[in-house]
Amino acid sequence: MINNIQNKAKQSFIELGYPDRKSEDWKYTNTDKFSQCIPYNRDIPFNDSDSFLIDDSINIIIYNGSVLNNHNYKIDGLTIIHLDESLSKESLKNFSKIVTNNKNGVVAHNTAEFTDALHISIDKNFDFNIPINIIEISSGLRDNEIVFPRIYVHLENSSYAKIFIRKLDDNSCGCTNFLSEFYCEDSSSIEIVYLNEAKNQKSIDSLYFEQEDNSQIKFLSTSFGNDLYRSNINVDINGNNCFNDFGVLILGDRKSHTDFHVNMNHNKGNSVSNFLCRSMLRDRAKGYFNGKIFVKEYASLTDASLNNNNLLLSNDSSMQSNPQLEINNEDVKCAHGSTTGNLDQDSLFYLLSRSITQSQAEQILIKAFANKLLDMHNCKLLSIDQKVQNWIEQK
Repeated sequence: MINNIQNKAKQSFIELGYPDRKSEDWKYTNTDKFSQCIPYNRDIPFNDSDSFLIDDSINIIIYNGSVLNNHNYKIDGLTIIHLDESLSKESLKNFSKIVTNNKNGVVAHNTAEFTDALHISIDKNFDFNIPINIIEISSGLRDNEIVFPRIYVHLENSSYAKIFIRKLDDNSCGCTNFLSEFYCEDSSSIEIVYLNEAKNQKSIDSLYFEQEDNSQIKFLSTSFGNDLYRSNINVDINGNNCFNDFGVLILGDRKSHTDFHVNMNHNKGNSVSNFLCRSMLRDRAKGYFNGKIFVKEYASLTDASLNNNNLLLSNDSSMQSNPQLEINNEDVKCAHGSTTGNLDQDSLFYLLSRSITQSQAEQILIKAFANKLLDMHNCKLLSIDQKVQNWIEQK
């Protein structure tokens, strides 16, 4: 069955290819490097390390696109398996259903070329309170090689899970085309913390979510000065009375390029969505945010917000922001907004008047800007708060 899926995807990719900068959605990000890379097919041994593992968690390592063999689980309420030809059709029935390949060249390329995938399923009526920690590592990639990690997460009715996804590179170059799908059945709930520390790579991450009645998603993404990072987030609210809260924190430095593109699709009514993106850019970093809330004509009583706040910490950093609304129903409450600027001079003056040094005062204000978002999410196990503090102090 997987062979059939991949063969169709290969044909779609031949027809579509990667989007170019003539496309409005991709005008700020050059994908030529991804088109020119060849799929990674060498065997580089994995150097085991406990430094990125989390105690009292289920730790899963995806290494150069492959799930390490010792990460199959079948315990109460949880199934974690490789997705390959040995699996039953029952396991595959929802695979590649959330996102299709015939309209998206990035997705088609991942589907056509992935060599392994991770399938996580939480049983109905089960609260799985042990965090699932997924570490995606790229190591030893040549400049012209690309890997295709893939994750599918299925929450059955009234289930709960907390998932960490951490991207690392071992000073590796090359490219990553990473695809994740999350299917949330009725009354399910998931918390996701997504941490991108792969600073030297060029990567495109595509995250697709589908929500059914009464489901909930809480999501935080943090990226640290990646060479080139494009993140596509697409949420389809296909049920009533859903809730989601998405947060994105961008920390850009050097000549990093970070581009977030968001579609929040309210296809049914009586649901709430909140999306907040905050960026802090210094040196010659460039950031881009393009987000849109779609409200269908029959999605009454939708309550949706989309906001982007940006802090420029150097004269050479820049940010392009474009939050949008497309509303086809009058009985809704929707809002969007964007701000871009420097540190508030009045606040800075106040701190300086309290005998705080210039450097300390700036750090306090920068951290407060980040905490507005971080305080909404529980990310202590990944030490994101400390990582952000370290980034601020490196200035």
